[in-house]
Amino acid sequence: MEKIQKHSRIIRILGQIFFWATIASAIVLPVVIMLISSPNANITVSETGFDLQSMGTGSRVILSLIIVLTALVTAYGVYHFFKLFGLYEKGIIFAKENVQHISAIGKALILWFFAEILIDLGKIAISEFAKSTTEFNLDLRSLLIGATIFLIARVMDEGRKLREEQELTV
Repeated sequence: MEKIQKHSRIIRILGQIFFWATIASAIVLPVVIMLISSPNANITVSETGFDLQSMGTGSRVILSLIIVLTALVTAYGVYHFFKLFGLYEKGIIFAKENVQHISAIGKALILWFFAEILIDLGKIAISEFAKSTTEFNLDLRSLLIGATIFLIARVMDEGRKLREEQELTV
């Protein structure tokens, strides 16, 4: 159990760092995108390489919303991830709170699926500023993995309930 707690502490700390970095990016990047206007600044964003200097305010708002949506969904999942490992660090393995965090991680992945749809639609809306082709891409992996994790959380909850009942009958 000591090894689980030690490793969980490391994972929790890394998760917290990633969580706060994600929150910071949700705040800083949209501000930077809205403020960049210098024609001499050759700045591009993401793998599609959006040309920020050519974008109007509406397109910048859409790009900022894409970044914020991505960061919020990611932060939601990472928050529950590091909270789960915080419980493991304390030696709490099969508690109701664990099930809630695992369930929330599954929900975050399902939310990510829908966020990806909105992100792709946003990218298409501002694709005239992209330096490469932007197209709609429906990827079911996050939906399937999220649904699987959500189902695993339900199974764990049933196991937890059975264990609690068994402890009461002894």
